[in-house]
Parts: sequence; C-alpha cells; structure tokens
Amino acid sequence: MKTLLFAICFITLTLNSFGQLPTAAIESPELNILYRGYENKIIPAVLNSNDREMLLIGKGVTITKPEGVEYYIAKTNNRDRVVSISVNLIDKFDTLFVREIQYRVSNLPDPYLYWGDARQDGNADLHEKNIDVKYPHEIPLMCTFKIVNWEVIVNEKSISGKGNDLSKAEALLKSVKTTTTVTIKMTVKSTDGILRMRQGTWNVNPWEITEESKVKLFH
Repeated sequence: MKTLLFAICFITLTLNSFGQLPTAAIESPELNILYRGYENKIIPAVLNSNDREMLLIGKGVTITKPEGVEYYIAKTNNRDRVVSISVNLIDKFDTLFVREIQYRVSNLPDPYLYWGDARQDGNADLHEKNIDVKYPHEIPLMCTFKIVNWEVIVNEKSISGKGNDLSKAEALLKSVKTTTTVTIKMTVKSTDGILRMRQGTWNVNPWEITEESKVKLFH
C-alpha cells in the first residue's frame, strides 16, 4: 500500500456575519500527525464559505489536490518536526484567513511481521513458506513494504535469504524436534525509503508432528 495515510483533518468554521446557527467541532490535537515520506490524506471542511474557493497553504509541507477526489495530499519536507497548514477562503476580490493547524511530523510506525497468517509473537506452522510485513487492521495506513533480506534462527543455528519465500530455510526448520521458538530477522524497506531492521518470534511444533496433524486433518 502507492501508499496513503488517512490523517483526516476536519475544520469547522462559523462565520457570524452570515447569521447561521452555531456549529461546533471536536478535535484531538494529540493525533495531529503527518508522516515523513508518505502521502498523507487530509480532508478540510469549512461551513458557511459563502461560495468562496478553499485554499490550503502549508509551512514545511507541500499540498496537492488530485483530480476527482475530495481529499488533498500533504507531504512533509522530512526536516521539520512541526509543520502547519492554514485554511483560507478566496474569491476574485479578497482572501479570508480561516485557521492554521500545527502537525507533528513523525516517521511511519514500525510494521508487524507475519509468518503465513501468524503475526509475530504467535504460533506458526513450520511448513508455511511465506513471510510478510504489513500493518494490522488497527493501523489504517495504506503502505507497502518490501523484505530486502531475512535470517531464520533456530536453536542458535541460522540461515539467510531474500524476499518473501522461506523455502531456503526448509532443512533448518525440519531439524526442529521439540516445541520451540523460531526467530526471524528481516531488513524491510517501506514507501518512505527508510530501511528498518525488524525481528519477530513464533512458537512452533516439530516438523513431524505438524505433518502428522495435517495428514489426520485431511484424511
């Protein structure tokens, strides 16, 4: 996940001069975050704009508006720790400043490692050859990750490989004779261009026991 962030900014304004009923908005300033190297989505909303066009101006952040969508894309310059976005209303006669909001700038959160369907710190199947790196459902960021290389460690023995396929580690995994813990270290590259060293552990049953259970299950 071209990757997208759903950092949604709702800005509500009441212009008393238009005689509208009061409106209110509740925000959580602690969650005002933009991520480095990421296409952050923002959706501004202004009530009672009197048909004026909205103009967003960023300090330390570049703002673009893709065609055919309601959101804007905000990308930070990767240097500042705090940036700001101001909302303005414009027409052919004047520009009206509405509000400025500050955002903390942070690296993307670290992803979770998966061995098959098993997330790190869970129970895995030794026969599963696929590994993956991604965000769980509770982190709604559209970001993709590439596994540059990996290392499987079992009882102080290890083997290394590249990509998402653990086939090269099959002989080592077959050596597991008792219930044990397997460690997998990965070098991961994400959309923001940062290389991350990630490590996960999984509990596994011996190869033979897992194979026997599969035979019983399907026969």
